[in-house]
Amino acid sequence: MGLFGSRNQKFKVTAKGAMRDRVVVQWSLMAWFLVPAGLTLGGILMRVLAGPISGTPPQVEAMNLFWSLYNIATLLVAALMCIERPRFRREERFGADEAATLVVEGARWPVRVTDISAIGCRPALPPGCGLSRGAQVVVELAGAGPVEGEVRRVSQGHGHVAFVLSPATQAALVRKIFSGVYVRSVTRLSPWQLLCILARRAFG
Repeated sequence: MGLFGSRNQKFKVTAKGAMRDRVVVQWSLMAWFLVPAGLTLGGILMRVLAGPISGTPPQVEAMNLFWSLYNIATLLVAALMCIERPRFRREERFGADEAATLVVEGARWPVRVTDISAIGCRPALPPGCGLSRGAQVVVELAGAGPVEGEVRRVSQGHGHVAFVLSPATQAALVRKIFSGVYVRSVTRLSPWQLLCILARRAFG
């Protein structure tokens, strides 16, 4: 479309940071993969029922069958990518293990942050901290400075803090999370791992 289209292509922004409480299937996109996969499977079944084409060498039939099955597998993998699992968080959460300081009503507590996102974090609470739901706190994070927040809940020795962000603090958190040690880069992925990921994505 970009090379041969007669009209200028419009830039389309994909939805980001949205929460979904159900599985979303992009049927209009998936059809482009399922239709040729179905036609290829139909061609295989037709040849199974009708027999090989007269005069076709067996090795050619075997090669055609192999590439047909390969194409079906490739198209089904592409179709699975059109299934989006429920997403309940607005921001990506990263596992962490970094030192921070939690300020509660003027008292300073050394804590370990066990996960973090651009809108909140989960510090492990030291004994005697006495943190409760709704408390206003400040989390001092390396690379982001003091970040104000509100405790949404306390469970299993951890506090769940939602950040109250100013534009400057939000920019600092984005730089810290997405350009630092929390960037997840895939260095190696086996075909079996990929299939497992796609199966979880499609079937939960």
